[in-house]
Amino acid sequence: MSSNLFHSKKSTNTVVSDRAKLLEEISKVSNGEINTIEEDGFLDVELIQQINAMIYNLKSSGNNDVMRMNDLVEEATNNSVMKEMLETVLGQSNSIDGLKISSKELGDSISNISNAVENIKQFVDEAVVTSVDSAQNMTKSIEVVSQSTEEIRNINDMVHSFQSKTLKIHEIIDLVKKVAQQSNLLALNASIEAARAGEAGKGFAVVAGEVKVLSESTTESAADIMRYVKELQANTEELVETIHKTTQKLEDGNQIVERSVNSIQSLNTQMNTINDEIGSIYNFIQNQEVTANEFVTSIDTLSDSYDEMQNQCNNGGKYLFDIVRGTDKIRGNLVRNAMGFTTKEFLHVFEVDHMVFTWRLYNAINKYETLQMDVVNNHKDCKLGKWCNSIKDEKVLNHPSFLQMKKYHEELHAVAVRCLKEIENQNRVQAIKYYEEASATLQKLLQEIEKIKEIV
Repeated sequence: MSSNLFHSKKSTNTVVSDRAKLLEEISKVSNGEINTIEEDGFLDVELIQQINAMIYNLKSSGNNDVMRMNDLVEEATNNSVMKEMLETVLGQSNSIDGLKISSKELGDSISNISNAVENIKQFVDEAVVTSVDSAQNMTKSIEVVSQSTEEIRNINDMVHSFQSKTLKIHEIIDLVKKVAQQSNLLALNASIEAARAGEAGKGFAVVAGEVKVLSESTTESAADIMRYVKELQANTEELVETIHKTTQKLEDGNQIVERSVNSIQSLNTQMNTINDEIGSIYNFIQNQEVTANEFVTSIDTLSDSYDEMQNQCNNGGKYLFDIVRGTDKIRGNLVRNAMGFTTKEFLHVFEVDHMVFTWRLYNAINKYETLQMDVVNNHKDCKLGKWCNSIKDEKVLNHPSFLQMKKYHEELHAVAVRCLKEIENQNRVQAIKYYEEASATLQKLLQEIEKIKEIV
């Protein structure tokens, strides 16, 4: 009886002790720490084993849901539709901005051309007026030159007439000289006869002497007149030659001026044609300027519409990111609390982890979230890195794909670091290049993980 009593007390103490510890473990489960209970410290080990089996089955029963969640996140992050849409809209927006600048430059160029053509038109108008005035002035000059030529011809005729008269004077002077010579001979003969007559011929001798003096004087005067007439004839001949040359030059100049007038008139006709063409071009350019301004306005409106569409697409991308990121966080929590995963399932989780990792780079480029450098630059601390350091299976450790996987895993994080630096420097173009490089490295990493799945 005493032995039974001792056994009863011992059982009661065991139940009380296990109950307190079990309540503590149940409290942890109630607070979200759904982990198996350590058997050490419990007297009723069988009870704890049954509870752990229940916890294990409870947690492992949701593994299919966890993997479906894993596949859902994989599909969401691996879908490039949103990325392609955002990049297309951004590219089109940049093209529209470039088109906007080009259209503005086109409008300015057309405006400048319009102003230049207007100035040219004004210059041509002035040139036409000037050429018309020049043609009229040269026509008047031709008339003046023609009149001058005619007057010079008249003067030339008068000089020729005067030349003829000087010849007549020359003939008269010759006649006077002959008369004077005859008178001189006559006076000489009279003097001889008076000398023969003696006293009776004295009076006649005086008359003969006077006649001789008059004859000599007439001869001298005739000689002077003859000299003057010869000089006058020589000057007249020079004048005639000069007038002839002047008349010829005037006629030549008149012909040149007439040809110039014809050229100016022809030029004037061409200038009028050019002026008409420039007028047509000017009107066309003015119409083009109006059209270009309307085009610029349309491009501005289109640019504003694209900006609005880009904002809407960005908002849609941010909304999708928030949904997928929230789903991924739930996935992460489920994975951490899951039990009974196979190695292949864990490897698939690692694959999706790095799909999300690379996907978040692109979302960081679009400013949907801010990544921390210490998280990105730590390939050993992610789930895959920890698994690589914990693996003991020689078949896996020595497999070429395992070594390649570790290499690509490290490269992926290194490229992500470079991408994040460019994001921080707000260099989107270079960040996109590194993102593309990270995506290519991710594909290599996934291929090696798939090979490892075949040997585990």
